[in-house]
Amino acid sequence: HESCDTLAAGQSLIIFPEDSSHGYFDNLRKFYSGFAVLAGRMLRQGTDLPVFVSYYKKQDRAFIIDSPVRFSVLSSGTADLQEIADRMCDRANALARVVSSAAEDLNRFR
Repeated sequence: HESCDTLAAGQSLIIFPEDSSHGYFDNLRKFYSGFAVLAGRMLRQGTDLPVFVSYYKKQDRAFIIDSPVRFSVLSSGTADLQEIADRMCDRANALARVVSSAAEDLNRFR
């Protein structure tokens, strides 16, 4: 409930949903759905949270943040929270490809 209170007060939360039980990989394998549980609870309370996906690649010291997507949009057409988490993991991996491409471009100028 503390997270919901924080969000209801207009503050932000940063949630790291990736499964790191087997280490960290450039291509993320899985997101846990806890962020979707929290966002769904807030939506039922009348607050449609923006969800931002980001990706950090330590090797390149590159960090990218995607445009926000409202949870109502993410959850439209499905009530399956793991499906939402899987789609967001795919989105993070798409960002990873952007980071890798940009890093390659920058390395050409060094």
